[in-house]
Amino acid sequence: MYNRKIRGPLIEGNKSIGQITTEVALPMEKRPGLWWYIAFVLSSIAAVFGFYAIYITVYKGIGTWGVNNSVAWAGRS
Repeated sequence: MYNRKIRGPLIEGNKSIGQITTEVALPMEKRPGLWWYIAFVLSSIAAVFGFYAIYITVYKGIGTWGVNNSVAWAGRS
């Protein structure tokens, strides 16, 4: 349990349950800022690039990575 004597009160002031609910839910109910839209666009571009890279890998093979050198394991010496 929360020890109020050691850590202090969780909610200061004489607030009702409705006021507390409003303050907790406010960040989720208001519109996101410009920084959120910028981050969303950048992450969407990265996701599209990633899906394109997977498509090219499936369509053309791993030779597109430059991993097309043959390796001879346990070869004769």
